[in-house]
Amino acid sequence: MKATDEIDYIYTLRQHGWSTCILYIDGEKYEMVITHVFGDPIYDFISSLIGLLEGKDEVSFIWYGEPGGNTWHIKRNRQEKHRANFTIDEFGESYGEQIKEMDRVVEFEMKIQQFVLIGYYQMKKLFALLKEKSYASNRQSEFSFELFKKLETLVEATYKVS
Repeated sequence: MKATDEIDYIYTLRQHGWSTCILYIDGEKYEMVITHVFGDPIYDFISSLIGLLEGKDEVSFIWYGEPGGNTWHIKRNRQEKHRANFTIDEFGESYGEQIKEMDRVVEFEMKIQQFVLIGYYQMKKLFALLKEKSYASNRQSEFSFELFKKLETLVEATYKVS
């Protein structure tokens, strides 16, 4: 598995129940279009960040598209517990259908702190933007404010950022 620290990602909350996540790994770009119709992808993402901060060995979540989607599986490295292995797969089935086949999008290893901090600041960006009335219009119900506050408390306590 490829270990790197040249990773960044951007999470954009779009209007009317959609998001986009663009992941950059060593100069390669991966784009995921996410629907909020079948679940709460922001809640699932923040919950995974919290799980990593609380020391869970594995977390995973699904981001659905229409159709298809992506699964994220994050597993803590047994020897270097500050690192994790990330696997992102893609499937073509619609929500509610049994997922029969997955294609590997990307697999990599990185420091958990780096992944959590990038995710935290992406969510903090959305938290701040949603305070502006015109941005919040058609987006307000898509963000897990209470769960974000829990994440923020854990990040500040763990990494001493504010």
